[in-house]
Amino acid sequence: LDDPGWALWYTDGGASYRDWLAERRSAGEHADFADGIVLRPTIAGDERSPTTALVMDCMLDGGVFLRGDGSLAEGSAWGVGEVGRGARLELVGGAWRLKQIGDTEVACIG
Repeated sequence: LDDPGWALWYTDGGASYRDWLAERRSAGEHADFADGIVLRPTIAGDERSPTTALVMDCMLDGGVFLRGDGSLAEGSAWGVGEVGRGARLELVGGAWRLKQIGDTEVACIG
């Protein structure tokens, strides 16, 4: 979580995402991606400009968070499910950086 790379990919240095991960770590939880994650991004054309983009992703997510004893952490479930995410990107200093991300059911429609 202290990697300087966060500043390369997030407009705010990934603060909210890092805080969320830090909470998991302080609870003694860790991520397990044994069932895999498949990203299937698309660019929403109506929200695209030379310096901004909206990326919709209906990913197949088999990742879970586990407690130290190997049991499922709160909010995790075994199996692979479709998870819709929307991400707003901004071109900063010649690089695309994540400005905002959130869950959205719209990403997995059609």
